[in-house]
Amino acid sequence: MVSRSHPLVALAALCLIAFALYPASAQASDADNLDKLLAPIALYPDALLAQVLTASTSPDQVAEFSKWLKNQTATGSDLQQAAMNAKFDAAFASLAIFPDVVKLLADNMDWTKEIGTAYLSSKDQVNVSVQRLRAQAQAKGNLKSNEQQKVEVNSEGGSQTIIIEPANPQVVYVPQYDPNVVYTQSASSSSSNDAALAAFVGFGLGIAIGAAMSNDYYGWGAWGYGWHGGGAYYHRSVWVVPARPRYPYARPVPGYRPRGNVAAPRNTNMNRNVNDNRAHAGNRVSNEDVDRRDASRDKARGGADRGGARTDRESSTARGRPSTNDNPGRSESSAFGGYGNGSSTRASSDRGRSSVASSRGGGGGRSGGGSRGGGGRRR
Repeated sequence: MVSRSHPLVALAALCLIAFALYPASAQASDADNLDKLLAPIALYPDALLAQVLTASTSPDQVAEFSKWLKNQTATGSDLQQAAMNAKFDAAFASLAIFPDVVKLLADNMDWTKEIGTAYLSSKDQVNVSVQRLRAQAQAKGNLKSNEQQKVEVNSEGGSQTIIIEPANPQVVYVPQYDPNVVYTQSASSSSSNDAALAAFVGFGLGIAIGAAMSNDYYGWGAWGYGWHGGGAYYHRSVWVVPARPRYPYARPVPGYRPRGNVAAPRNTNMNRNVNDNRAHAGNRVSNEDVDRRDASRDKARGGADRGGARTDRESSTARGRPSTNDNPGRSESSAFGGYGNGSSTRASSDRGRSSVASSRGGGGGRSGGGSRGGGGRRR
């Protein structure tokens, strides 16, 4: 009798071991799948990441907005206001000046739906995944401060948070990279730091934010990200699905597990115009043009308005233009995908300046995502 029980005991022991090991392996698989989904956008500036994640929760609106955007002739803040007038939600009005990002979402709808569902279902895990990816890129030397972006690391309670903001609060650059490479490969040690970074991460034309910085509805400063709770912030509060949306939003999935069969987009156009800092005609201007314009304006004022007595937006009538710094290099990254052809952005906006939250709260107040700030920053 005792001998007959031995096989049953052994089988029971194996079942217990398998049951104990399965959750760990499943969690590892879920983390990998989530990393693959978020890799194309994890290196975006925090405020832009907030806009993309919230927009992705309404895939039907993504499709409609993409169609609408292709037929518009307005630029900058006029275009953003037109989007608000057309009853698109705030995230979409904010993204109007980033047409390549909108195209990325619209051209990869299965992926867009999945990241939107992931965000609404498991926001904390999305935050962890993005920070994990940023740490991987940084460890490989592919995420660092430069002329286009400012990268800071905050340590608190034994955890590390990597924050990405525009180097110039008035000009936003969208990084271009191949997720199959940027998180896993290091540039040649024989290259200079800038050249090495350019080989893996490129930057298309910058977008001059201008007066859109401080607009209460679609302004860059209205958005932020709370890494230690809350996720995307809008108007100094945690973003929530609109109460009476015109377009449907994704529903949170209890016990959500990211699908492993969703193909994330991958950048295929990274070998062009490396270190191209030329000024472009039309709506595109370089950082140097922005600085010269500011200097000439201040000279005309005689410096009387310095010190914050009056904002540039209040006195400026010039239309802003996207800045140019075509610095895409060859990209390689982790196993996901940067994004398709994010080269020429056509956005522009009125020049203007508002206070920039450089180390605390999200765009404005410390509470994050405030209506006036430099890209909505929260820790």
